[in-house]
Amino acid sequence: MCTSGWKFELQSDQASRLSNLEKPVQFPDIVQQIAGTMTALCCHLDHSWAAENAATRVVYCIQVKKELFDLFFNSSSGYRAAYFRSPEDGISANAIFFKMVAPKLADSSLSSSSGLDSEFINQSLLTPSAKVWLADRCPQSSLNSTLLCIQHNLSRPPWYAIGPKS
Repeated sequence: MCTSGWKFELQSDQASRLSNLEKPVQFPDIVQQIAGTMTALCCHLDHSWAAENAATRVVYCIQVKKELFDLFFNSSSGYRAAYFRSPEDGISANAIFFKMVAPKLADSSLSSSSGLDSEFINQSLLTPSAKVWLADRCPQSSLNSTLLCIQHNLSRPPWYAIGPKS
């Protein structure tokens, strides 16, 4: 599904990206490409919220090709566009992503060698609060581009539920 009103304002040196971003590709097809070509770089616990929430979460960093990364985050049928259309479309896109990617991550050698319980990994990846983010860097690798960070967003209500109640 493409998003009407999703416009691109690219610098002239970025114009070559436009043909990729305007491709009429369905979101599940984008995710299928990610699941089939991604390279998992790390699987580890994140304790950064431990003091606040007395909990930990599993984090993966994966690398994908630059064009696929761009298609996933920036195209009119991509992840951010789904949330632009509506919270429900965004939540649905998030569920599609994790349903397709989680089994590959959970079965990866990184998961096996992480020392983490497989049930914990699966529950973390398949909970509705699991999220995918741009990663500036991977703490376990020197790579720092075209990375997605996958994590369970602990104890946080859905983004659209935050705010004053009327």
